[in-house]
Amino acid sequence: PADELSLDDIRLIGKKLNRLGTLIISLAGGEPLIREDLYDVISILNEADHFPILITNGWYVNETVARDILRAGLQEISVSVDYRDPKQHDAQRGCEGSWDRAMRALELLNRYRPDRRNRVHMISVLMDDNIDDIEPLILLSRDLGVTYMVNLYSWNRGAKNFCAPGRPVTEHLLELKRKYPEFVTLT
Repeated sequence: PADELSLDDIRLIGKKLNRLGTLIISLAGGEPLIREDLYDVISILNEADHFPILITNGWYVNETVARDILRAGLQEISVSVDYRDPKQHDAQRGCEGSWDRAMRALELLNRYRPDRRNRVHMISVLMDDNIDDIEPLILLSRDLGVTYMVNLYSWNRGAKNFCAPGRPVTEHLLELKRKYPEFVTLT
């Protein structure tokens, strides 16, 4: 906590970013929901005419968190889900139950978003071994009432071994994008 920016620091940075014309500020890296004053951070950035967005693993999302961060002015939130199989997702994340918590987070965030303009996404880090999971995850996101995104192709994530994709990635993703309106791109 001693190394975290204070709310006054965030207010100052917000003003400086305004002068640069910055609109979107992503709150990510590690798990942003462990910060106890995150609601204040979001409010400050929102009041400074920014569009705060957030990426989470969903572990800390409950009804209160879902309702409060969206009411604080969060414009967009993405919950990470990398595999359709809960056990495979949990193994990649290193924490049993993380898939279930991510699903619950998506349900709650969708339920408590104050407006359809507050976007809720399922997001996957595209890896060499989850390409076949993308379409089922798109369908799952549609069932949950949220949209789906992919982020960063990576073959060197976590402790898994290298495994080259079995088909061209770009063509496959473009085909899925044409097929499913729930498959969106980053803001």
